[in-house]
Amino acid sequence: MKVFIGYVSLSGNTEKMAINIKNRMKAVGCEVYMERLDTVEVDALKDFDLAFIGLYTWNLEDLPYEANEFYEEIDQVDFAGVKVAFYGAGDLTHSKPCEFNHLRGELKNV
Repeated sequence: MKVFIGYVSLSGNTEKMAINIKNRMKAVGCEVYMERLDTVEVDALKDFDLAFIGLYTWNLEDLPYEANEFYEEIDQVDFAGVKVAFYGAGDLTHSKPCEFNHLRGELKNV
């Protein structure tokens, strides 16, 4: 299984989570690629069987700025057959940790 792990990390917590996922996926024999979301071409994700997308809580449920371009391009790619999971490091001082207003019902092809 070919797995992509993308993340943006401000304090390093989301990156640590990405590394943990990477290690687990490799341990079960997956081919794993890991990259920051602000450097990845969204179109490349359609070549994977599984994609993990990691974000952190920012400014009361806003999308982190490093993920804006990725988010703007994601609806332009047909991800048929790719399973996608979102994960994140949430700030428990926020009313809704790990919730992003931008992602609520808007990802059509994922």
